[in-house]
Amino acid sequence: MSTIVNVVILHMDMVLDDETLEKLKEIGFSRIPISYSKNEKSIFGVLLMKSLVGYTVRNETIKEAIMNNHVNVRVPLFFTSDTNMSEVCREFKEGNSHMGLICESVDAARKNRDFADHVMSSLKIG
Repeated sequence: MSTIVNVVILHMDMVLDDETLEKLKEIGFSRIPISYSKNEKSIFGVLLMKSLVGYTVRNETIKEAIMNNHVNVRVPLFFTSDTNMSEVCREFKEGNSHMGLICESVDAARKNRDFADHVMSSLKIG
C-alpha cells in the first residue's frame, strides 16, 4: 500500500510520447492511477501498463488514447479505512478493477466513485 504523496499519478492531458513511456517503464508498476487534471488528485481511472505492450507512439494525450481504445483503463475501487477485509476481497474477486483507493469517509468514497464513473462515461468507457 502506498500513500497518495508517494504515488505517481498521470493526468489526462499528458502526452504518451517516448519520454513518458520510458518514465513509466522506470517506475516499474503494473497499474498507474490517472487524474482528471495536473492540479488535482481526483483519480478516475487506472492505466493497466500491460496495455502499452506493443503500443505505437502517436504523441496523443492519455485522454485521446483512452477514447481511441489504444490503452486499457479501469475505474478503481473506493473504500474507507474501516472497510472489512472480506468486503475488499469480495470486490476485487468480482474482477472489475485492479486498484483500490482508501477514502476518508463513506461520503468521500461515494463522491469519488461517482466522479470516476462520470469521467469514464464521458470518455465512452464502461
